[in-house]
Amino acid sequence: MLRLWLGRLLGPERMREVLGRHRDCAETMRQRATADAEGARAEEAWAYTALTLKWAERYYASERGLADAMPADVEEPERRRP
Repeated sequence: MLRLWLGRLLGPERMREVLGRHRDCAETMRQRATADAEGARAEEAWAYTALTLKWAERYYASERGLADAMPADVEEPERRRP
């Protein structure tokens, strides 16, 4: 969010690149959480670890979705300039 807040210093093209990298990072983290959760679900003693990893999967999927939606919005401030 800080990078987006400072987006006026980067401009729309660079901001879209930053959002793309953030999206890729969120997807990588989601995939890792998914893989780790599969292993944790196999052991009863790891039940709460599996729940935590399920939370992580959802969190990173949400973060990825937000990053996917933002590039279209990045153009809005440029269109409103006089």
